Amino acid sequence: MPTELPHTPESPSPVRGEADAPIFSQLAGDPDMVELVEMFVSELPQRMSTMLDSWQNHDLREMRRLAHQLKGSSGGYGFSQLGRAAAHLELQLTSQIDHGEEQDLAAIKQSVDELVRLCGRVRTK
Repeated sequence: MPTELPHTPESPSPVRGEADAPIFSQLAGDPDMVELVEMFVSELPQRMSTMLDSWQNHDLREMRRLAHQLKGSSGGYGFSQLGRAAAHLELQLTSQIDHGEEQDLAAIKQSVDELVRLCGRVRTK
């Protein structure tokens, strides 16, 4: 097994895998969108906090509403990867709530955690 070298000021930073890589807006080069994208990104921590609170309170309908909102807004701000993750979560929650399908709550929680992780990787610069 290869040994990973420690990061020192003299050596380059270890290359981060895609799972750790920052996520930037696909609209980052559009000067008309810079301020709007920054506002969207600044609101993500509160959105995820609300999502986690809803999970703790077993409020799946609120979680679905939040996932639906994030699904819709993400694409408009150039974050299609977030939109896909939010759409997946929304679908799981809809199956659980509206169709009476017994979803594995651990799978739903995994989707919530993935969405939170993705949101944590979002950057404006």
